[in-house]
Amino acid sequence: MMEGFRTEVVDSHLIPSLRKPIAQILWIGCSDSGWAETRTLDLLPEEIIVHRSPGDLVSNNDLSTLSTLEYALGILKVDHIVICGHYGCRLVNTHADSSPLCEWLRSIYPPLSPSSTYTTYSQQHSDVNALYNAHRPELDALPISADRDRRLVELHVWAQTQVLLARPDIIKAQAERGLKVHGFVYDDAKDQCVDLIAGGSYHPSRGIMSVL
Repeated sequence: MMEGFRTEVVDSHLIPSLRKPIAQILWIGCSDSGWAETRTLDLLPEEIIVHRSPGDLVSNNDLSTLSTLEYALGILKVDHIVICGHYGCRLVNTHADSSPLCEWLRSIYPPLSPSSTYTTYSQQHSDVNALYNAHRPELDALPISADRDRRLVELHVWAQTQVLLARPDIIKAQAERGLKVHGFVYDDAKDQCVDLIAGGSYHPSRGIMSVL
């Protein structure tokens, strides 16, 4: 059973500022975002290192993302990693097989190896089509398409945080220095982020994520 989540508006002081030009956050955002979401936190620009990928994906085969993670964890030794998606994300909501995101996924994910548990986990939680199908009962129950799109974005960001939390280097950093992983979704209409906070439960047999 995988934990579910609830949403709360992100307080600008959720991550206290050091008031020094020291990077304490790796912010993984979406290439499709046209906003400076990092400004929703009351931090100095130098406190955040920003990396963007299509659909804020965390791929175990994307060298750019892997290099950034290695730099942030091993050299900068950041205390926080934020995965930040955004409502209205075309890369997530266009989840047909012919979408640019799905084509990109095919290029970065090789055929699954039966011996690669992490690769299997990562792919299952990054394929937007699979994510949509896993949560189809919940998503189809939302009568307004915009609500379905918003919910899919939240589910996608949550899935990316779970991919990160399954990585051995993340597990090590959590144990050694208390690294924290956050899932945010930016709402440009309100110029604020919502925080996806653990709570609730996921039932694989039903493919439904319950929210408290």
